[in-house]
Amino acid sequence: MFKRHGWPPAWRYHLYDFDHFHSTAHEALGIFRGHGWAAHGQELMLYSGDVLVLPAGVGHASLEANDDFCMVGAYPPGQEPEIERGDPAQLEVAQERVAAVALPEDSPVGGSLAELWREDS
Repeated sequence: MFKRHGWPPAWRYHLYDFDHFHSTAHEALGIFRGHGWAAHGQELMLYSGDVLVLPAGVGHASLEANDDFCMVGAYPPGQEPEIERGDPAQLEVAQERVAAVALPEDSPVGGSLAELWREDS
């Protein structure tokens, strides 16, 4: 599905169990096996078939998952993820990179990210 909408799959793995964010890319996560708890500002139970589309700069981590939990990650064309751990010495530079990340023309699941990410939605 991601590839069909111009976000080529980049990896298949589980979600890291440490808080992190990407300062240079938006990220789509598609759960294709298992289930688990994740956090990205709030705790979410994720099941096979769920999709998260995270703006650059949004922290996330796995809290708990069953043994077969696995997902695919994808990024918009031209965006490569830089993993940030929130190091205070690097935070200002990381925030500047986040602010410079372009909004992709298309969502990884179809439609407009501008509509999905509107503050009033």
